Amino acid sequence: MAVMGTGTANFGPNVLQDMYLEQQFVMALRARLVVQRLGKPSTLPENQGKKVRWQFFSNPTAKTTALTEGATPGSTTDWTTTKAEATLQEFGGYTEFSKFLLKTAISATQEEIAKGLGDEAAITIDRLNLDQLNTATPVQVDAGAAMTVDFLRQGAAKLQQAGQTTPGAFGPARPHPATPGGQYYCAVLSAEAAYDMLGEGSPTWSQVKNDQIESNLRTPFQDTPASAAAYGCIVKISDNIQRNTTASPDDDNNYIVGADAFGVAALDTNVLDPSLIIIRPEARTDKPLKNTGTAGWWILYAVKVIDTKRYIELLTDATGIGV
Repeated sequence: MAVMGTGTANFGPNVLQDMYLEQQFVMALRARLVVQRLGKPSTLPENQGKKVRWQFFSNPTAKTTALTEGATPGSTTDWTTTKAEATLQEFGGYTEFSKFLLKTAISATQEEIAKGLGDEAAITIDRLNLDQLNTATPVQVDAGAAMTVDFLRQGAAKLQQAGQTTPGAFGPARPHPATPGGQYYCAVLSAEAAYDMLGEGSPTWSQVKNDQIESNLRTPFQDTPASAAAYGCIVKISDNIQRNTTASPDDDNNYIVGADAFGVAALDTNVLDPSLIIIRPEARTDKPLKNTGTAGWWILYAVKVIDTKRYIELLTDATGIGV
């Protein structure tokens, strides 16, 4: 991480050590990431250029010819490899805060700013991922006026069928490893679509599952019990779902995602780690009274769609939650 506390001297009211602020920033960042966790990570050591690469092996074909007793089977030679590449780009933002505010505010000003910037970084990263998914042309399922659990079933079925009928280079769409036991697909829905699904349709989602499924809409995929799955999908809400305003009425672009649908630059490598950079008012040489400080965040990031057969775009009308 970029900022470290170097002492406790000259800390005014509500001023916290930088290490703690950065922890708050990273906690807020990771808590809001939903879509980013579904990408296949790629690492890149420092000073190794701007390109990030994801490499894939195909699935070999089945061997359906019986062997003669004692014979050696033929070698598997129908492997192919496919690569996807993306270029790292810079993203960031900052805000200013006054020395007056630091010394008079009741709340922990810098802590709140750090958490707010963490939220902004998370929104940025997930928006980048969703924008990338939106630029491709996967199979679509149009749920129409209101999302129902039956359209979740249809979407999961189409995702599996897309991999079976036209396997492409990588083979069938596999369940996502981020789910319990790596056995389920990941559905990422807008709040409207998710809560529509709780009460719309016959049966409703709450009739298909027990009431505990609602409590798992905001937890990380890997922390969700398998009992929360419905029709082979673990469902989560994303606050960053994009709205297609060219449709009539407007559509929310929701997704059901299998393994390796898209690649992301990992957040846990040195070159890509998000950084919180705080300049205290007393350190500002460009301010005559040194009465304003700044807090900013910075990250290198890249995302790339790998195979459009590995995710489904699930459209729902954005018309307000039905009751």
